[in-house]
Amino acid sequence: MATHRDDNGGQKTDQRDQSMIDRLRASKHKAEAADTTRGAQAGRLWAERYADYQWLRRLADETCLRSQPFETLRAAIDPNEQIDPSEVHEICFGDENDTSNEFIFGFIDGAVEAFAEVRHEID
Repeated sequence: MATHRDDNGGQKTDQRDQSMIDRLRASKHKAEAADTTRGAQAGRLWAERYADYQWLRRLADETCLRSQPFETLRAAIDPNEQIDPSEVHEICFGDENDTSNEFIFGFIDGAVEAFAEVRHEID
């Protein structure tokens, strides 16, 4: 049995389960960090090759912040919500399907960082 009741009526996790929890937490953290790094690289490339000035300006100025990272991107690209979300996905990620929230956070950071490096030459 994975857990048992302690004297206070709560559940206690046994040592074997705690070891598994710790290992899986570490694995999750590593996967999320890898997604963020991958996203930052993709966002930088997108900013350098495809993104429009207004999209990047909205992201950099944080005028489009939403509670979810994809919605932030969508608001930067389509502030009037006239484009289907799948089209926004295509504009940003092409055929990339592995777009976790961590990937998208990294994507935004990478795009904003790339834009910040050249913005003084544009504005």
